Amino acid sequence: MSNPAQKALNEIPEIEFYNKLDDDDVDDDDAPDNNNIDHYLKNCVECYPSDYIKKYVRQLVRNYDNYKVHLRKKSHDKYCRFFIYWLYKSKKMKFSEHDTHLRNQWNKCIPCVWNQLEDNAYNQIKKCNFKNENISFGVTQVQKALEEICSIKEKLKNDSKENSNIEECSKINEIKQYYLKHILYYIGSISSNSSWKNEYFKVDNTCSLINIYDFLQEKPCPTESNSKRGNSTRMSNTDM
Repeated sequence: MSNPAQKALNEIPEIEFYNKLDDDDVDDDDAPDNNNIDHYLKNCVECYPSDYIKKYVRQLVRNYDNYKVHLRKKSHDKYCRFFIYWLYKSKKMKFSEHDTHLRNQWNKCIPCVWNQLEDNAYNQIKKCNFKNENISFGVTQVQKALEEICSIKEKLKNDSKENSNIEECSKINEIKQYYLKHILYYIGSISSNSSWKNEYFKVDNTCSLINIYDFLQEKPCPTESNSKRGNSTRMSNTDM
């Protein structure tokens, strides 16, 4: 099922950044040269630089170069978190734990390259700490969903006393229902053997699994007659 909030999400700069991280269409002028890639890999003594690893590292370096543009923005932490969600997605999708060789390549190469990128960025503001934890993919998907909801929640207000637009109210409820099902699905996918820390489900003091659940409860939408009455009232007030 496609995300009914995608249009609103596309307007969030940090999410726009995240959506471009998987882009394989790199202009030659933007692509890191092989010497640059080799420089990082040579410093990772346990890493065997296969062609597969080199291709991913090239993409990682390019993405990090794009990320550095946002280092001094107030929302730097948010860009960092979305970058890390992408790293865990890559780890899951491209270096599956079911392929021991690939997963070992990830563990021996990617964190090492990441740490060099961080060191070379001379970022004195705050490091983007990628811990490469052995956590369930479901955890990172819940984190990302929380981040998305909190990014657009101001647009999802549908207090029936204020919102008499049936179509808009129904759309907001559809988005809430989507995210509630999405979060519950991924929570259910987390193995009982996986570590479960409250910090995993807290983006900041205002955005966490605990305080977002009530927000995702659907609100009753006005009936068609109430909607027309509300519109008529607003028009009357405008004419006064």
